Amino acid sequence: MQKLWQDIYCMPDLPVDSIQWDRLFADGERFRIGTLDAQVMLSPGHTLASITYVVSDAAFVHETLMKAISIR
Repeated sequence: MQKLWQDIYCMPDLPVDSIQWDRLFADGERFRIGTLDAQVMLSPGHTLASITYVVSDAAFVHETLMKAISIR
């Protein structure tokens, strides 16, 4: 994702080694949030690296999860 942004937005100093992230998920990867099952789905649209988190019976598409967190 960072490598895409570095090239698209002409940001040569943007780190691309993933050091700034705690964890990176791959398309189709499954994980748990407490007792809830979750899955990562690649869903390019807004950006080429956009993803959707499917958690139980809900889907958090693109930036909806970030917006929900930033409002609190």
